[in-house]
Amino acid sequence: MFPAKWAQYALYGEGSMIPPITDWWWVPPIKAILDMRVGGLPVDWIAWAPSIVFWSWAFFANLIIGLGISLIFRQPWIDVERLPFPPTLAAYEILRRIPQKREKLNMKPFFLGVVLGFGFELPIFMASIFPWFPDIYGWLVNTCPLGVGQLHPGNPIGDAVVGLNLFSKDPIAFGTFFLAPLSVSFSVMAFVIAMVVLEQVAYAMGYYTGIFDCGGCSRLWTIWYVPPFYWAFVFGVGGIFALTTMVFYHSRSYLKEALNTALNRTSELSGSQKGEATDYRTAYLVLVAGIVVLLGFLLSAGIDLLTALIVFFVTIFMNQIASLYVYAHTGYPPVRECGGNWGSWAMILRFPEGGGVRPSQGFVMSNWLTEIWTDVPNNATGNGLFTVMMSFKMGSLTNMSNRNVLRVVTVCWLLALPAVFITRIWISHLYGAAILTGYPSCDLSTTCYTGAFTATYPHPDVIALYGGFGFIITVALSLLRTRFL
Repeated sequence: MFPAKWAQYALYGEGSMIPPITDWWWVPPIKAILDMRVGGLPVDWIAWAPSIVFWSWAFFANLIIGLGISLIFRQPWIDVERLPFPPTLAAYEILRRIPQKREKLNMKPFFLGVVLGFGFELPIFMASIFPWFPDIYGWLVNTCPLGVGQLHPGNPIGDAVVGLNLFSKDPIAFGTFFLAPLSVSFSVMAFVIAMVVLEQVAYAMGYYTGIFDCGGCSRLWTIWYVPPFYWAFVFGVGGIFALTTMVFYHSRSYLKEALNTALNRTSELSGSQKGEATDYRTAYLVLVAGIVVLLGFLLSAGIDLLTALIVFFVTIFMNQIASLYVYAHTGYPPVRECGGNWGSWAMILRFPEGGGVRPSQGFVMSNWLTEIWTDVPNNATGNGLFTVMMSFKMGSLTNMSNRNVLRVVTVCWLLALPAVFITRIWISHLYGAAILTGYPSCDLSTTCYTGAFTATYPHPDVIALYGGFGFIITVALSLLRTRFL
C-alpha cells in the first residue's frame, strides 16, 4: 500500500479531489506516478522523497507509541499473565529444534509437518501466480482473504442457517488455534453458537429479509450492521473499549507502582525495573514522545488537532491495545474491518454533516487513516505494539535479556522501514505498478474509507445504545473471569 500503491489515487476519480490531492506535499507529481505505472523507467527519487518521508513518519510514530506501551506493559503481560502469543509459540517450536548441545531430538514430526505444509501451500501458490497451473484444491473458488471460504445461494446448509456464511479452510488457522488456551477456544465456540441461534430466531421473526440471496461476505455484512443485534457496534465499539478499559483496570496497582518508580517515589517495582529493557521513566517518556510524533504527522496531513486526538485515542490507543490482547490469546487480530465501516464510527460522529461536495483534506485523511489503521496490524498502527510484545515473548522463552530484545527490534525498525518503502518504489518502476499492484478502484474522496458507507450508518443513539450494551457485557465477563477463573 505505502507509498507506491497509495500514490495512484491521484490518477483516479471524477475530479472531486483533483487537483487538490496532487497538491498535497507528500504526493509525487502525476508524471512520476505514471512513469511508475508504465515501468522500465528510472526512479525520480527527488519526486518520491516527500512520499517516503510522509509514510515513514506515519510508521515510525506508531512504532514509538507501540514501543512505549510495550515497555510499560511487558512485565504484567509477559511475566505475570504469561500471554501465550500462538504465532510466537509456533516460531519458538521451530527455533528450539536448532540444537544448542549434543542431544537427540525426534525430528520426524517436524519434518512431516514441513512436508505437509509444502504439499498444501505450494499448489495454492502456483495456481495463484500462474494461470496455467491447475487449482488442485479449488482454492481460487469462493475464497476470501485469510483462507476463508464463503457460502453462496444453493448450498443446502447455507440456505437454511442464517449465521453460517464463512468457514475457514486453511489448516494453518486450525493449527494456530490449537495453541490458544482452552478457555479461550471454548468461549469463542460458545459465543458463536449463541450468535447463530439468535440470528436464526431473528430471521424467523422477520429480520434479514433476502439474506439467503447473498453470498457469504455480503451476508456477513448484512447481519453485522443491521437490527436487531448490530453486532459490529456491540463488539467493535463497546466490546473493544471495555476490553482496553479492563486491561488498565486489572493492571491498576502495577501501573500505579510503575508511575511511582518513574517519579522516583518509593515503589515495589524500584528493584525489579533493573531487569526491564529500560527504566519506567524512559518507558513513559517514549510513549509521550510517540504521541507527539504521531500528532505531528496527523497535523502534517491536514487534520485538525481535535480530530487528530480522536484518531489517536480511538484508532491507535483503544483499538490496538484490545486487538493486541486478543491476538496474544488467539493469534488472530480481531480489530480488522477495513472497508467494513464500523471502524469509522468516531469520524462519523466527528463529521455528522459528511465531507460536502468538495471534501477537505482533513476530512478525507482522517477518515481514510481511521479505516486503514483499524485494519490489519501491518498497516502501521500495530507494528510497534505487536512486534515488540512478540519479541519480548520470544526473549522470555529463550532467556534473552530484555535490553537485547529492545536493541534488536530498534535496529530492525531503523533498517527495515526505509528499505521497504524504497524497494517498493524501485520494483514498481522496474516492472510497472500496473502489473504489480491492484489499481485503486475509487476516488479517494468517496472511497470506502472516507464516507461511501456513511449513509448506511445507524443513528448515533443506536451506536451508543448497542456500544454501551457491548461495553457492559465485556466488563461483566472480565470481572467474572477474574473472580472465578
